[in-house]
Amino acid sequence: MTDKLKYYEALKLDNGRLDEIELGERLGISETRTRELIAILLSEYKIMYAANGYCNYSIFSKARARVNGWQETKVSR
Repeated sequence: MTDKLKYYEALKLDNGRLDEIELGERLGISETRTRELIAILLSEYKIMYAANGYCNYSIFSKARARVNGWQETKVSR
């Protein structure tokens, strides 16, 4: 399992109980690598910045995006 997938799955299960760096450290991932993974997951729209307990990131869900006004736009051809 790649670091990215391992971190993403742990972030889902953690549900804001640990801060994002501590979560990475518990998985054996350095702080620098954890920050890189966060940047990658943000760019892939898999997570979003949102104060969620101790953690500043939350799993991106389409339902939550619509509530926050981030509706996807579909291009019709």
